[in-house]
Amino acid sequence: MLRVDHFASTVRGLFLSPGGLARGANCVSLAAEPIPPGAAAAVEVLEAPEGARVRRLEVIESLSGAPDAWRTLEVDLTPETIFVGALGGRFANRSVSGHPPPSPAPPGSVLDLLNTGGVIGVADSADEAVVKVRLLGSIELEGGPALLSGLPSIQGAAAHAGDQPYPGAPIVLIAGSDMDVGKTTCAASLAFSLRVAGIRVTYVKLTGTGRMRDLIQVCYGRPSGYFDSHRLGWDFVDAGLATTFEIGERESRRCARILLRHAAQHGEIVLAEIADAPNAPGSIHTATDPWLLGWLRWRGL
Repeated sequence: MLRVDHFASTVRGLFLSPGGLARGANCVSLAAEPIPPGAAAAVEVLEAPEGARVRRLEVIESLSGAPDAWRTLEVDLTPETIFVGALGGRFANRSVSGHPPPSPAPPGSVLDLLNTGGVIGVADSADEAVVKVRLLGSIELEGGPALLSGLPSIQGAAAHAGDQPYPGAPIVLIAGSDMDVGKTTCAASLAFSLRVAGIRVTYVKLTGTGRMRDLIQVCYGRPSGYFDSHRLGWDFVDAGLATTFEIGERESRRCARILLRHAAQHGEIVLAEIADAPNAPGSIHTATDPWLLGWLRWRGL
């Protein structure tokens, strides 16, 4: 058993999905085989240079005395810190971009932290200062590596989501020309106004790289803090993906439809956000989904 210091928010399915780790667990079993993309893995920080764009980790922690409450917060990373993240890639033209290893990575491999949510891969720029981590092994559950695809946090995430009828709830799709241009700020302001008007609003982030900050911001009006199973915001991590970067069209659209239908079942109006530019890698499949476009034509606001 390995004792870990932190669990990144992107691997929250380890706790929030049935069959995962016990609440409050801080020791994990490791599998010895090479680690594929989308797997939860334990890593040790080797280097955390001052100039790294991504040097903090958004973590998830259980709250003692509150059986259904959790919190997120950001912690500084230092050498020898051990945390659990997920293997994947990221597209970010204003931060660290990278890809998952080209083949399953054996324990001992040195990789890079690509985002604050704990996604780990190979940074595109060899000259950029990044946090370096050493793979210790994938998290073992039920005799095999823990894959996020098997740890969804929302009901029905494993079900087929084909060309089903459009939900009856109205939908607002929020998109923009780039990252950090105000999409989530817009979503948070709109969600607040709708709630003040007495409307039950739900929010989904359809694409991007795993992190809970935007969900917390839109649902609670703050970038971090407490949440429970009654939260009304979800993203692709809740449907089993660490990132939508380099995910195929079929899987991207399946994931988005699951999220959208789940949100429509729990709210009177659905706010949906596409990360980065709508034609960025990982977002174009969702932005051009005929099912989503049909719903927008029928019930879009």
